[in-house]
Amino acid sequence: MPIRALIVLLIVLNLGVAAWWLAGPAVTVRDLAVQPQGVPRLELLDEKPAVLEAPSVTAQDAADSGASACFSLGPFASEAAAAGAMNRLRTVVALTRTRTVPASGASAYNVFLPPAADRALAQASAERIAAAGFDDFIVVNSGELANAVALGRYGSLEVAQRRQAALQVAGFPAEVNAVGASTPAQWWLDTRAPGDFIQEDAQALVGAADSQELDCALLL
Repeated sequence: MPIRALIVLLIVLNLGVAAWWLAGPAVTVRDLAVQPQGVPRLELLDEKPAVLEAPSVTAQDAADSGASACFSLGPFASEAAAAGAMNRLRTVVALTRTRTVPASGASAYNVFLPPAADRALAQASAERIAAAGFDDFIVVNSGELANAVALGRYGSLEVAQRRQAALQVAGFPAEVNAVGASTPAQWWLDTRAPGDFIQEDAQALVGAADSQELDCALLL
């Protein structure tokens, strides 16, 4: 075969192969590995997202953070009884204060000094009251309040309490008594204690008939 004819044949064959290659189906590349269904894929450590765990709070942590229990103890029939109970309670609890619930349904309010041991002591108290610049008072001669010093009767509790406060500032232990009250006045002890404090122990310590939960925000 002449050389010229051989060269022409090779060129024709190359052109044929090129045409077949270009006209053939596209070749896709398969994944190297197909993950079976239901089997989790292995992850490298640096592929896992960081997970932040919330620290658990123990009871001791709560106590250290200043958690408190707040409650009211009472009722007490007089301010003096509440004051005595508060003195006992303060030996074991840091914060305690007296709260007065006024009598309801009263027609009037008496301001007075409690009865003295005898008439002479009551008269001496009256003279000191006069010397302090107060008027409108009288020593009670008989009855349940014999030897007390009456310091006025008022139709408004607010006015009676203002009179009481002025006398107390001057050093006289004045009290307010409701007249014709359907519900007598009561005194309660509002208390803030550590969170682990046993409320019933405080109630027994002061001899209170009742113990009620209290919002600590009211004691701020």
